[in-house]
Amino acid sequence: QSTPFLGQLIPAAAVNFFESDRDFNDFLKEVEKSELYGPNYPVFQAGIDKAIVGMDNARCKYEEILNISENLPMNTMIMEKLNQFDYDSLQSKFNLNPSIFKKAAGFCKKGNIKGIYNHTFNTLDTILENLYRIKAKLEKDKMPELYLIWETGQLYFESEMFGQYVSRIFYEIKEQ
Repeated sequence: QSTPFLGQLIPAAAVNFFESDRDFNDFLKEVEKSELYGPNYPVFQAGIDKAIVGMDNARCKYEEILNISENLPMNTMIMEKLNQFDYDSLQSKFNLNPSIFKKAAGFCKKGNIKGIYNHTFNTLDTILENLYRIKAKLEKDKMPELYLIWETGQLYFESEMFGQYVSRIFYEIKEQ
């Protein structure tokens, strides 16, 4: 299940995601610096604004991916390879995070490619909502709750690992 355009949208969305992740980490660095020098709300806001732009671009691309994939037929050969793949062996061989790998493998075992796209879109949407919640606090010159910052960082990490694990599974079946 792929088209040349879809094959371009996925890495383009990944680039936007990684740019947003970088900008969020820059924001985190500034938060840490504020422990030494005091808060700098204009710098915090600029960092979150950049993270929002990248995440919004990634989310929009995944929305496009979902729309395109709705009308694409499934590749039966790939579905068969996904169904027969030894997921446990891959997970144990490379000591992949069990909870994140289980989620990625769960979609792949069923050949649920659209589910992968939907899961990714929903995660990006949640990250974007969190970024806007952080922005709202910063615009009032208030620090957002730490749990919100930590949750957002964890969502970035889990989304990155989920994408890597799905990519790794597809790489492995391609090499078979």
